[in-house]
Amino acid sequence: MLTLGETFHNVGSSGGPLLIFDYFGSWSEANGDCLVPLNDALDSVAQFLRTGKPDTATVVYLPD
Repeated sequence: MLTLGETFHNVGSSGGPLLIFDYFGSWSEANGDCLVPLNDALDSVAQFLRTGKPDTATVVYLPD
């Protein structure tokens, strides 16, 4: 299980354009190569709920 203060990023698979988003008033960016298709992201969420770890065959997180 993750503790406060640890951050991770997804190594992704889609190689798409830069994604810019507003997260609770803080602008953030994600490189296109860190983005994953929606179904892969949902599989990662389900894996996290089952095991406490979000990594799947298509979604892998690395420490920042």
